[in-house]
Amino acid sequence: MQNVQDSHVRNFDLAQTDEFAAWMIGTIREEACDIFRIHVVGDYFSESYIQDWQTIVSRHPRTIFYSYSRTWAVPDMREELFALGRMPNMRLWLSWDRSMPKPPSGFRNCYLMKDDNDVPDRPADLMFRDQVTGVMKFAGNGSWVCPYENGALRSNGKNTTTCTHCRFCWETKGRRVKPKPMYQLETL
Repeated sequence: MQNVQDSHVRNFDLAQTDEFAAWMIGTIREEACDIFRIHVVGDYFSESYIQDWQTIVSRHPRTIFYSYSRTWAVPDMREELFALGRMPNMRLWLSWDRSMPKPPSGFRNCYLMKDDNDVPDRPADLMFRDQVTGVMKFAGNGSWVCPYENGALRSNGKNTTTCTHCRFCWETKGRRVKPKPMYQLETL
């Protein structure tokens, strides 16, 4: 839809300005976010942009940030991305698919399935499905399929699982996070 595309273009333009980090810091503070997903659409596009996110994340130590990224496969940005991912309140997922090698260890990884037969030889920490054609809670390699995309429906015929209910992508072992409403950059 044109209004969504226009919003993404505005957000991308803002992300390339010197004011971006300060603006995000103020916006996240104003919204009092406990959980913040970086990128609903898009990825890290430059070292300076990743450094902006390092600044933003460091200024909000009580907010848990998470994102999925393929930027790990870009050698010139890998070091900055991994530094962001090692921050204590950041949950970085290295994303991959059949066209890419498996990400390096040290971070959780998620695999993007083209269809239900697109299962890598090695397990992933989480699987996302491009096409949901039936119930699949675990892929053929034993990897867990995202509950929102696993095809399981409630008795009312709807999937009522949401990220807020699941919380797997931002929680750490042994620590429960009670989120306030999620805030996503695309809603601006």
